[in-house]
Amino acid sequence: MDVDDLVGPITRLLSAPERAISRDGTLEHTFAPKDLARPDGLLPVLLRMAEELWRRDTGVGLFGLVLIQDAKSWSGYRITRIYHASASIVLLAIDAVIEEILEMAGQTTITLAHFNAWIGLHAGSQEKLENHKHST
Repeated sequence: MDVDDLVGPITRLLSAPERAISRDGTLEHTFAPKDLARPDGLLPVLLRMAEELWRRDTGVGLFGLVLIQDAKSWSGYRITRIYHASASIVLLAIDAVIEEILEMAGQTTITLAHFNAWIGLHAGSQEKLENHKHST
């Protein structure tokens, strides 16, 4: 699947006011959903988190993410393709990750620190991400 096809639906998913993602937890410093959904924005992180949640909850394998190093991207990586998951599964899994983070945060504004906390709660995710990056 071409990742650019997901930018619009993920932007809409992140556009709900109750899903604001902020630098510091305030509504004055929220990221634009279209910037978060870009292949060089937060999208590689969201997809990797969604992939981990999907594997955890279903026991099914990986999404087949193709990540390339990109020093100009937010995370240091750009997502270019998804080989083993449909758009509906990807969107469902990203939605579930955001819901888990909102529940964990106990508020309606998510910060980037909440993403780090979620990753920390799912020990091994970072190691798997590193291994996945090196295998592509």
